[in-house]
Amino acid sequence: MKKIKKAVILAGGYGKRMLPITKAIPKEMLPLGRKPVLEHIIEEIQEAGIHKICIVSRPGKEAISSYFEGYKDIKIIFEHSKSSHCAGIIRARDFIDQDDFLLALGDAPIDGKGANLIIPQLYDLFISKNAVLVTAMFESQSNSESKDNENTIRPLKTLGRSILSPQILDLISQENLYSMNDLFSFLVQNQYLLLYSIFDNCYRYDIGSFKGYFEAFEAYAQKERERDKIIQQLNHSWQTAIQKFPHHLTEPDSKDNESS
Repeated sequence: MKKIKKAVILAGGYGKRMLPITKAIPKEMLPLGRKPVLEHIIEEIQEAGIHKICIVSRPGKEAISSYFEGYKDIKIIFEHSKSSHCAGIIRARDFIDQDDFLLALGDAPIDGKGANLIIPQLYDLFISKNAVLVTAMFESQSNSESKDNENTIRPLKTLGRSILSPQILDLISQENLYSMNDLFSFLVQNQYLLLYSIFDNCYRYDIGSFKGYFEAFEAYAQKERERDKIIQQLNHSWQTAIQKFPHHLTEPDSKDNESS
């Protein structure tokens, strides 16, 4: 089975909705639990088997390059002209070369059952349909809406993960496209094969707003608390076992090793 090998992460946004904090800290570097947002996204990509990663950022966000300095197979480049999704993709042209690639938004961590399957399932669809672009979507739901209401029509929102053909690079340059919406509209109008896949049990946190960030922080903090609780339980079980069976679970004395 063919596997995708490259990923481009767009991390060049100004974070205007998060001012003034983003004057000092890029939104992609805000903590979620014990790690910054961007590291969670990189780990998701690596778990999908993609290890060649290019982060496209902009001047003023050097905290990103400082944090990931020395990370193997992570390349960081800066877009100096204009901050847009399409400009970021073009900036990564040399990295992309002639390969299909994953495009991920650097401020869009994903949670939910099956989130680890999004990337491989997207690429399977991309290959099977010979598409030029496949993007992941989820059904947005308001806080007041019941999950059991099957008759409710919910708007689709992007999960911030797409698979693109390198053919996209020439289309962006030739048509002077700016945003992802521009790109989607152009592909549809010109009858290119643009597909989307809906992931019912997944959710994207919007780190571009304080409300979305607080929601994400609490969710990841809860995961850390649950993880710590499990570790404490394991440590307690181990200590109890040592007390009951000390000769079986402690390391043999060095003198015993020498005599054996």
